[in-house]
Amino acid sequence: MKVSSVETYQQCFYGVNLSSLRNAAVDEYFRQPIVDTFDIRILMARTVKYTVNFTETEEKDLHRVEIPFVFQMMQSGLIHGLAFWFDVAFVGSLVTVWLSTAPTEPLTHWYQVRCLLQTPLFAKEGETLSGKVIFVANKRQSYDIQIVAVVDETGFKSGNVLDLKNPFFRYA
Repeated sequence: MKVSSVETYQQCFYGVNLSSLRNAAVDEYFRQPIVDTFDIRILMARTVKYTVNFTETEEKDLHRVEIPFVFQMMQSGLIHGLAFWFDVAFVGSLVTVWLSTAPTEPLTHWYQVRCLLQTPLFAKEGETLSGKVIFVANKRQSYDIQIVAVVDETGFKSGNVLDLKNPFFRYA
């Protein structure tokens, strides 16, 4: 049996050869954050929390937000990207009400967001994945997301730049 290293994909659509557009289409696809729900069991590490106190933060501080991370792998496998969600505290004069969009909480209309890496990374249980996520405000009232991630023990590195204004909605 002969195994070919050539990728197989449809090159033509109704007789038009679109192969010259393939790389641009793949780049565009990976620039889209995925909006949907997921089973918490797909996570390979415990969550990292980043807090913004909007009563103390100035607007200029939100133009560029850098979030460093270090994840300790709880299992071996391929890391395809990072998952994001948020919790909000509505602080009243008598009571504080929390809203969570976490995958372990009841569903809201915000769902969760997953940002894929350009190339998956393999990590073993006990290894660490470190890096940073940078949110840069753009003129479209949204953020461009820059991710850099490295498996510390091997030095293998991946990343991506995503357009938060152009998500891929996968929810039903």
